[in-house]
Amino acid sequence: MSKMLGMTVVAEGVEEVEQWNFLTDHGCDLIQGFFAAEPLTEDEFIDFYHCAMGDI
Repeated sequence: MSKMLGMTVVAEGVEEVEQWNFLTDHGCDLIQGFFAAEPLTEDEFIDFYHCAMGDI
């Protein structure tokens, strides 16, 4: 239904490649969870953000 409404589908809690494969095969656009990346501390996130935005 979300695709028919033009929405982006995000799956949370993806931990294994098999889950990711299933989700992408069924139209999921984005994932989050341990498969994508482990949680970051505040300082790690700030460093990641600045690096991703080209601030460093």
